[in-house]
Amino acid sequence: MKKENLNKLAADLQALGAESLLDGDQKERMMMRIERSVHLSEKLNLIAEEKYLSDGLRRRMLQSIRETVEERGGQPFWQSWWIFRNWRSSVATFLIAVFGFSIAVVSPFELRTTRASKWTFLTDVKGEVFVNRNGRTMSVDKNFVLEEGDLIFTRSDSFVTVRYLDDSVTRLGDNTSLEIKKLYVRPDNAVETEVELELISGQIWASVYNLIDEDSHFAIETDTAMANVSSKAAFEISSENSVTTLAVFDNVVDLSDKQSSKQVQPVLSGFKAEVKLANQPASGKTKLATITVAKNNSEDEWAKLNLDLDKEHQQTLKNENIQLAANSTAVDESLVGTIADLRDNTKALFANADIEKARQRFLSVQFGFMKAQKLLQSNDAQDRRNATPLILQYKTAIKEIMADYENLRSKDQVQADKLIAWMTEEVDLQRKSASLILPGDKLYIVKEALSDAAANFAQDSAQKTEFYLANSKNRLIEMQGMIDNGDITGAEGALRSYVNGLNELVANVEKVDVAKLQGSLFTLLNEQTNQAKLLASIEQKLNNKNLTNLADSVHKVKLDNVTKLVAVVKTYHDSGIPMLMVMDLKNTVITYLGREDATIRSRMIQDLEQVLQNYPEYRSVKHPRGNRSAIDGQQSEIIIEVESTVDPVVLHEAPEELLDSGEKQA
Repeated sequence: MKKENLNKLAADLQALGAESLLDGDQKERMMMRIERSVHLSEKLNLIAEEKYLSDGLRRRMLQSIRETVEERGGQPFWQSWWIFRNWRSSVATFLIAVFGFSIAVVSPFELRTTRASKWTFLTDVKGEVFVNRNGRTMSVDKNFVLEEGDLIFTRSDSFVTVRYLDDSVTRLGDNTSLEIKKLYVRPDNAVETEVELELISGQIWASVYNLIDEDSHFAIETDTAMANVSSKAAFEISSENSVTTLAVFDNVVDLSDKQSSKQVQPVLSGFKAEVKLANQPASGKTKLATITVAKNNSEDEWAKLNLDLDKEHQQTLKNENIQLAANSTAVDESLVGTIADLRDNTKALFANADIEKARQRFLSVQFGFMKAQKLLQSNDAQDRRNATPLILQYKTAIKEIMADYENLRSKDQVQADKLIAWMTEEVDLQRKSASLILPGDKLYIVKEALSDAAANFAQDSAQKTEFYLANSKNRLIEMQGMIDNGDITGAEGALRSYVNGLNELVANVEKVDVAKLQGSLFTLLNEQTNQAKLLASIEQKLNNKNLTNLADSVHKVKLDNVTKLVAVVKTYHDSGIPMLMVMDLKNTVITYLGREDATIRSRMIQDLEQVLQNYPEYRSVKHPRGNRSAIDGQQSEIIIEVESTVDPVVLHEAPEELLDSGEKQA
């Protein structure tokens, strides 16, 4: 914007009465910020010329520009300026007009290592790949952005990779159809994501990366089954002739029949499962869904290819996060301050001084935290040492702001809550970015600092317990990564850290009033059940690699956890523990405890069955007393009664004439 226009703006503000509404300090601060923006466009051009922005950030810029235009109703600045006759609207319009571009550019300067991209797009396309959107079929290529409702399908000898808004990927083989059912990012916390897909036909590979929010999930349904991931997993799934086949290669996938979803069968790394329906001869009113689980002792060429591609994708994510940290510190602080201050100028003028001070402090230490990440990547020892105080300042500032939270709420509850929600989101986004970092990495200290910072947002003892228990899962996920990398010593250390963390958590829980934890009981039980599955998955991975000593250690921890879980369920089942949670635990015990635990296993199954008899819904259905363990090389099987009124599955095939008239899009 030209300086004469800025001078005109100042005169307009005075004419509109701004002088009478602003005190001297506020007006001086505002005019100083406006003057500083004279050279803003030149700096932004310099950034673009020096190519600080990655392809992902450029996509975000375009999206932000579009959203800004939509918020303004599509009216250009010069058509709407004189509509607003009071000074506050004029300031707001000025900020949108001048910084329509800078709002988009601000993403690399908001000091994040990453953010859920809010885009789902194609990253690799080979052969004939099409997307049907609103009845129109298009031939597509790399970087095509997908939307809810889109149907992707491939022809013979074709292949496509989809990267989702949570950084997970799916890869479609040839002759495969996949519908995007849901793409969701929570508006006030981009870490909470939901991706739901429907495999119409064919075979896909899915790699899901750490979903750190407890409400996030990644799900794929077929005509007979639903596969759901709440943390991390790699698996292949296919659907043919109303039979769904699932093979898991990393972590855990929860599998259920699509129609009733009354039982969940966990499928661990190294196992495969099959779901199919069969008519019930006796009544004809119900069908039986059968889920069988067995060991998967082989990797086909499709799995080997995708496992290699997963490693490449994980490295890409790490490199992107490192580059984003570098980009965030590549521009001088005055530009960062100018953009951030001007963008929030209107709010800042009326914010409580203490809340605004806390916000500015968080921005400052967050910028320092990004600098620390860049310094840690340096080969210079002094640079790496200089990172330590910046990380400490970051942790200390968040702790002190949260200690003053109630005081801030007493001054302006709405703005104080918004401040904390924003801080929480920023920390969680960076935690997600750091999820693939393992002990021994230069940036592992950053990952630990983020966990410490996030713990401060827990408001009471129950929330702190939930956080620390959920966070202990990270040690198990790290352990899996170290085993895959051949770092067995590191894996042993991760197991010790996990056990010590649980022991410390139990000791702290004993000091807390049980009544305060009552509301968190279901969350804690569900988290512990998931961790028992993780331990069983790690044990199987170790046995497959003939690392029997460490496998035995993991087995002892797993058995101890499950034993305690069953005891808690027996004691508190009348507190309203959901039936499906008990059934999930029972199926885990049946499938993944074997002969060596025969006595304990039998008693656990009996105890859980007795608990389930307290649920009328459970008693109304005949449940086979399956007792086979997939760990022992058998087929573990559960049978579920489901409604027979299943809608016919319509295969979405694009007519050839539509394909011929389809539009090629990039």
